[in-house]
Amino acid sequence: MSKDHAGVWTRTSRVIKARPEDFYAAFTNPTALVAWLPPAEMTGVIHEFEALRRGCSKSRRV
Repeated sequence: MSKDHAGVWTRTSRVIKARPEDFYAAFTNPTALVAWLPPAEMTGVIHEFEALRRGCSKSRRV
């Protein structure tokens, strides 16, 4: 990252019409995440995934 972009953040939002338990189930399943999280013209790959409170994930959109 260059100095010009240091500290720059991007925030996005999306309204998801789903029951909370369905949303949680999908958000804690890496296979489900790559199926619906990337925009239609992209695909996703999850390299690491920890479905724990304050866990982490590393993903890439192609």
